[in-house]
Amino acid sequence: MTETTRYTTADSLIRRLNAMVPQAASPVVVWPAELFHRQVRSRVHATGPAFFEKLILDLLLAMGYGPRAILLGKTGDGGVDGLLSRDPLCLEPVYFQAKRYRLEDTAAVSHVRDFAGSLDAHRATKGIFVTTANISKASHEFAKLFSRKIVLTDGARLAALLIENKIGIRVREVQEVLEVDEAYFSGKRMTETISASIQPLK
Repeated sequence: MTETTRYTTADSLIRRLNAMVPQAASPVVVWPAELFHRQVRSRVHATGPAFFEKLILDLLLAMGYGPRAILLGKTGDGGVDGLLSRDPLCLEPVYFQAKRYRLEDTAAVSHVRDFAGSLDAHRATKGIFVTTANISKASHEFAKLFSRKIVLTDGARLAALLIENKIGIRVREVQEVLEVDEAYFSGKRMTETISASIQPLK
């Protein structure tokens, strides 16, 4: 994934915010895309393990998985944190694992192998591995060759999905916009101000 495509969602959010500003006004720069993504990732990493798992569950539900959803994240959960299914009997569940690592870390292929083993143990055919960190190239190669379908989502992609689906994200209404007053610099408004302040002599 290139740096350009990685921050497309945040860029579109900024464009939507700018669209809320009157045409005569200068564009409002809320956050540079990369900085905004970094802020979202940092905030997500600061959450506790249980909250992080619930966050991922909310995100997957917002993306259309479910409506049946179960959190399994606890001791003895078999290496998976939850499952989602579109059918009420859970005939084709999608298992997920949420790993809250430091942003500068990289999820090694051993982590993905462990998750793959958990999918085998649950006889699952689909899994989603989500982390706040980066994901190694070897992990992606392993996921492609594994017999089950595993989707790997690194911290950058996670931030983009949270922004796109408005999970933990809100768009604040633009109430005040500063712009250069061209009427003042043209002398028109300055003349009006001076005229209003001069009181006639009595």
